[in-house]
Amino acid sequence: RYGRRATLLFALGLYALGSVLAVFASSFELLLASRALQGVGAAATRVVTVSVVRDLHEGRTMARVMSLAMMIFMVAPILAPAIGSVILYSAGWRVIFGALLLAGLASFFWVYLRLPETLAPENRAGGGLRPVLQNYGRVARQWKSMAYMAATGLVFGALIGFISASHQVFTQTYAVGPVIFPIVFAIPAAGLVFSNLTNAALVERLGMRLLSHRALVAFAAITTTHAICALLGFQPFWLFMIGISGAVFLIGFLGSNFTAIVMEPLSKVAGAGASMQGFMSTTIAAIAGGVTGGFYDGTAMPLAVGGAVCGLSALALIWGIEREHFLHPGPSAHPEHEHDNERAA
Repeated sequence: RYGRRATLLFALGLYALGSVLAVFASSFELLLASRALQGVGAAATRVVTVSVVRDLHEGRTMARVMSLAMMIFMVAPILAPAIGSVILYSAGWRVIFGALLLAGLASFFWVYLRLPETLAPENRAGGGLRPVLQNYGRVARQWKSMAYMAATGLVFGALIGFISASHQVFTQTYAVGPVIFPIVFAIPAAGLVFSNLTNAALVERLGMRLLSHRALVAFAAITTTHAICALLGFQPFWLFMIGISGAVFLIGFLGSNFTAIVMEPLSKVAGAGASMQGFMSTTIAAIAGGVTGGFYDGTAMPLAVGGAVCGLSALALIWGIEREHFLHPGPSAHPEHEHDNERAA
């Protein structure tokens, strides 16, 4: 109804307000409330970004641009604990929220100066709740898109599990010191950046289904092998780093391509599609990652097993809905067929 630009500016304003309240919070309850307000504002960044990419691009070109956008979304939470640790140990916890306030304000002014409105007038929803629910209903009827949303959540669940449990695993299980921790924690992030850039270079030639399906098979294989070794009690640090870094590297081929496949048939309801995709994938990832992190027992075994469960579940789901196209380019094998799915929808 209001477009991409106005929605994002309003949300970034909320995020900045939540950051100010967090900086000056005088009680734990106020800190939680300010964090919730930050979350409401931050939610729009992913939804609007995905919507803008879908407004401007289609097919494999959309997947290429999505790789660059999703690279930031996926790398940021991996780097955040290391950056936060440096600020915490050097300046205190309130300065962390001061840094977030500066980031929010910088994003606000960047959007204000650089982002034009991308939502076409004919694609805007009317007022009231009914058009919103109708758009969500149109998204829900795209059952393949819904399946890829769930698979995205499962894959990100493995990533969230690593992020939530990594500090304990590194510092307690493997006795990594506070100086070395940011370095070893950044290794998977570097692999994630490289895989997203590689995906952006290859996806227009090979297709998002071919790349993501092969990456999903490899992801399930690596996480399952890591889990078996952990269950057998073989958990040296080098194996943990190879297993985690390999899995995170492959996520770079999964998140952006899965998101592009989700959005492919949803050009007329891109906002609702991006909203539902963000809701489903984040909810599933938070539950899966939270459960994995909560089972920490002093070893890397729960983290390895959680990753394997997420990987195998995502593989089973995608294979079930894409049997005829699994490990093949699928309906977008040639540029002239890029819009087949959208016309069918």
